Amino acid sequence: PHRTPASSPYGGSDLCATCHNDQHQQWADTPHAHALATLVKEKRHMDDSCYYCHTTGARQEGGPQEPAMVGGVRDVQCEACHGPARAHATNSADASLVPDSGTPKKMCTHCHDGDRDGGRFVLEEYYPKVLHGVKK
Repeated sequence: PHRTPASSPYGGSDLCATCHNDQHQQWADTPHAHALATLVKEKRHMDDSCYYCHTTGARQEGGPQEPAMVGGVRDVQCEACHGPARAHATNSADASLVPDSGTPKKMCTHCHDGDRDGGRFVLEEYYPKVLHGVKK
């Protein structure tokens, strides 16, 4: 499950799905939903230089500070783009999340930087595939 301890500012995508099921289902069909599995398959999931881009909140306050701490924030979940959501989940009026239309593209290029992705990522092609409500 994509769940986190109650003390974490990150809730995990399972928590997001309780109110945003359509968006969760759309995300579940993307490679982001299985990002850590690619590292596990290559036996690199404990690599400090790799886990950062394959998990949510890595090295952020309340996020995993090292690969062994990944737990419920494995993969590139909702909160990787929208920010920590526990406060929003307990109070839907909390406006600290980044809305879909406001997701900065620089969040994508932080990991998909042309070097880490082997130059395969083309922002204009891939960005629309992660937007909610857009058909792939």
